Amino acid sequence: MGSLAGRPAIVCGPGTKMQAKDWGADNWQELLTQLHAQFPGYGLALVGAQEDAEVSEHAARNWAGAKVNLCGTLSPRETAALLEHAAVFLGPDSGPMHLAACAGVPCVIAFSARGLPGVWYPAGRQHQVIYHQTSCYGCNLETCTVEARRCLTSITVAEMAAAVGRVLDGASDVAGRRRVVHAGPFPLRKGEPPGMLIVTGGAGFIGSNLVHELNAHGIGDILVGGQLRQAGEVCEPARRALCGHHG
Repeated sequence: MGSLAGRPAIVCGPGTKMQAKDWGADNWQELLTQLHAQFPGYGLALVGAQEDAEVSEHAARNWAGAKVNLCGTLSPRETAALLEHAAVFLGPDSGPMHLAACAGVPCVIAFSARGLPGVWYPAGRQHQVIYHQTSCYGCNLETCTVEARRCLTSITVAEMAAAVGRVLDGASDVAGRRRVVHAGPFPLRKGEPPGMLIVTGGAGFIGSNLVHELNAHGIGDILVGGQLRQAGEVCEPARRALCGHHG
């Protein structure tokens, strides 16, 4: 944990590959600025893929206390290990959100209404999901231009800060109810190869790294699905993993 050792930590993963899920870098910056003033004893860790490093750096610009930007430096397993030490996770609907929930960490999420309420929420009852059910909810758009992401832009920094306050004020109660899930080897009988595995979200931080780890364990019969930006486009992280290219 480096400079965060010995202190409670807020973990934030503000990045997303999907415009329709993006709450906005300036909103994250304002939220973290307020939280640092309100909870000065906490450290800050930023997580995500390498392409999330810039937005994370912007979000944490005014955080004057202990902080570390780990975007692009941790595997999903290492990210999960870090999250086990978090008091709260902040972010949009994302892979790191689900990792945090699996580790029993309370999540405060600026959740896009592109999907139906509750369908992709983090598992568990300890979370604060801010979801504005606008008239266009359930659109399933990857890019929102006509409505200008109204479901997200209507979520205020004050709403998110209040939700974080509710979590951190009850942190000791939540800690006692955590359910930590450790990833282990696939439960295969000795010498038995698995059938075809389906990995969804192959374009993302979790999915592409999962494919890489499966390949490293000799498992190559994998069907990768994901949100592709254009018809016929190949997801580069998953392609590298499937082809064994690590450069």
